[in-house]
Amino acid sequence: MVTLAGCSSQKAAEPTKSSGTVATTTVEAPASTAPVEIGLSPGGVTTSLSAPASSTEEEYYQACHWARVWMSERPGDPHAQIEPYLAMIQASAAGEKGSWGKPWAQLPPERQAAIIVAATAAADGGCD
Repeated sequence: MVTLAGCSSQKAAEPTKSSGTVATTTVEAPASTAPVEIGLSPGGVTTSLSAPASSTEEEYYQACHWARVWMSERPGDPHAQIEPYLAMIQASAAGEKGSWGKPWAQLPPERQAAIIVAATAAADGGCD
């Protein structure tokens, strides 16, 4: 009986060729451990995140729609309303329609980034 001990490697196996076909190996990349960079306005509002935005199409539409509704109720350029809208979303202890009913602090960075993307799209008139 032979017992082998050693370390495993996360290196992907090399593709092999056989009869003109190529076999490939897919290896899941480990989750990023890089810290998320947060862009804050002078007023302390999170206006950007380095995390990729993550939402379904329906969630994106809802977030964009509610941002657009909120912005349309205020005078002036909708782009000037992005930061105040985000400040309102971020300050809400109970959550808002534009944050899928969840408080900002309970959303992971990817979901927060999706709200920022949706608010920007709302100001651009890109929801519908």
